Amino acid sequence: MIKASIIDNFIIVRVYSYERSMSILANFLNDDVGYRDIDSIVSWIEDDKYQVTILNYSYIRKQKNNKIHIYFLYDGYQLEEHEKREKFETTKEELIDILTQWESLLNKDKVDIIVIKKENNRITVKKG
Repeated sequence: MIKASIIDNFIIVRVYSYERSMSILANFLNDDVGYRDIDSIVSWIEDDKYQVTILNYSYIRKQKNNKIHIYFLYDGYQLEEHEKREKFETTKEELIDILTQWESLLNKDKVDIIVIKKENNRITVKKG
């Protein structure tokens, strides 16, 4: 589970998870998405012409079979296939769903805490 507090339009992330992959997701949402409109990210996800993008926190690569890997850009393992390099793995559809949940949550009433959970192989982004 990941909790993020929002203070004066800054999102403060606190991770309560033993899964590094979930902290990669939380930091991607916090640092790369934030309060931005998700349209450009969704367009990139849906456009098969582009395979890789680098954002502030994340290095994102589309894989075969509709998969997407999100890596921490500066984790010290420069090669994405390095055995110790951790990633958040998802599908295009799931990532769009996560982004949509994130955007709709931040565009609603004032939110003090955001909780990101993985339950039954589904990621949920909710008000805490």
